[in-house]
Amino acid sequence: MTTGMGGSALEVEIDFKRMEVYECGAILLTTLVYPTDQSAVGNLALFRSLCAKALWSKHLMNPDDESPITVNPRYVFLDTDIVKRNVRVVEKRLGERMVAARMAIAFLKANDTEAAATLPAELSRVTLDAVAGFVKAAANQEDSKNVTYRFWKPSRPVIHLAAAAAIIGQRVLAPERLNSLEAFLLFREYIEAVVSMSRDIRDRIV
Repeated sequence: MTTGMGGSALEVEIDFKRMEVYECGAILLTTLVYPTDQSAVGNLALFRSLCAKALWSKHLMNPDDESPITVNPRYVFLDTDIVKRNVRVVEKRLGERMVAARMAIAFLKANDTEAAATLPAELSRVTLDAVAGFVKAAANQEDSKNVTYRFWKPSRPVIHLAAAAAIIGQRVLAPERLNSLEAFLLFREYIEAVVSMSRDIRDRIV
């Protein structure tokens, strides 16, 4: 899977044969929320916390399941406060990426004759300023310039991933699970679909 564009592209390998589904999802999420972070230590801490979150979420989804499992001790013996703190960071950043995804989807629709007809009247001209103004309420911002600088620009290297996650989420997830961490961490079909679609749309977002 390629994240980023042009010379800033980051290569991330997701191998379901070699890794657990939740590990693949944790790699995807870590890249999505910190695309330009070069701190391997910081990313590893997030990755391990997300794996711990996945294992706990999986248990809560089926608490009566007594099937034995083999897991990496570094995922299950993490300090719970650290896990919660890292998960909150990921959730916040993921929310920012989803705001940027709404902007990206507007650009995608504008380049598709049929889809363009579904754009709201406020986006009769799809420009970055117009789209930022359209989503500023969802971003809880009063100034559209803040949306551009705080949401769009940091998301730019992985905007194709964010847009794919939003589109696939709308298609296959129930509203209450839309872009939840569990979707990224536990549902292989969702992860695969996001990665596949991101490749298709990467070069179409201006």
